[in-house]
Amino acid sequence: MRVVLPLLMSMAVSLAVGPAHAQAKLDNGQIDQLLAPIALYPDALLSQVLMASTYPSDVAAAAQWSKSNASLSGDAAVKAVQGETWDPSVQSLVAFPSVIDMMGRQPQWVQSVGDAFLAQPDDVMNGVQRLRVQAQKAGSLKTTPQQKVVTQQNGGTTIVQIEPADPQVVYVPSYNPTVVYGTWPYPAYPPAYYPPPPGSVFATSLVAGIGFGLGVAAVNSLWGGCDWGHHDVNINVNRYNNINVNRQLDVNRSNVNWQHNPAARGNVPYSNPAVANRYDGQRQQALANRGQAGQQAGQRLGEGGGGQQAG
Repeated sequence: MRVVLPLLMSMAVSLAVGPAHAQAKLDNGQIDQLLAPIALYPDALLSQVLMASTYPSDVAAAAQWSKSNASLSGDAAVKAVQGETWDPSVQSLVAFPSVIDMMGRQPQWVQSVGDAFLAQPDDVMNGVQRLRVQAQKAGSLKTTPQQKVVTQQNGGTTIVQIEPADPQVVYVPSYNPTVVYGTWPYPAYPPAYYPPPPGSVFATSLVAGIGFGLGVAAVNSLWGGCDWGHHDVNINVNRYNNINVNRQLDVNRSNVNWQHNPAARGNVPYSNPAVANRYDGQRQQALANRGQAGQQAGQRLGEGGGGQQAG
């Protein structure tokens, strides 16, 4: 029964996420369904998952790299991938093998989250807060030795922030969304649940609440943050520059707002029509430029005789 239940839940989620993915605008139930697996992540880690999910191809490549380099995590892993062409938000996630592994195993979910974040950033950020308040009411979300939960009121709106208890060490929470949020208010859209693979450190986490695996030494890898007041994601320039040595930002600004880079999107089109109208032209142009550059490089190799030898 323990094996069958997750399979049934996964099938139900795939059926619910599919139609939502194709629609122009998602409602609260669809938004919360997508966000359920990550809404209780620390703010900085959540922000970087949202950014990275807008680059599905890079996420898939990073997940494969992490699988092949299982001994690396934290800042050391991020430094090891500086030569890769992935977006920095994706590079940052190799610091957390369990997170990038889950994202690598769920490519459709990653794309759905990314497109929702690009199309409806306000609704996504509100959905995270809605889920956090729900988890608090269910008694699941609280301050622990691994994390600090801070609740504030901002103009009548409840803002729940989650931060590492130790700024030098980050614990990724593991939880079953069908449990930690209490009674789920959207029967038509059950919360997405992607359990950890058997044998992982997270597989033994508490099934009745939030469990934590091993702490990850990640300081500069977490350079993102959630600006709950403006419903967007910002970048800590100093931390970003400390880890992204090849892609420096303006050091005269301590924080900058994140902007999606369609040139890094790769072969994955945007499902939302409004988002596609905004970004897809730049994405396709970048692909065309990349192909043209590859052809020119191939011609140079052929002229030098190297092309045939390589072939």
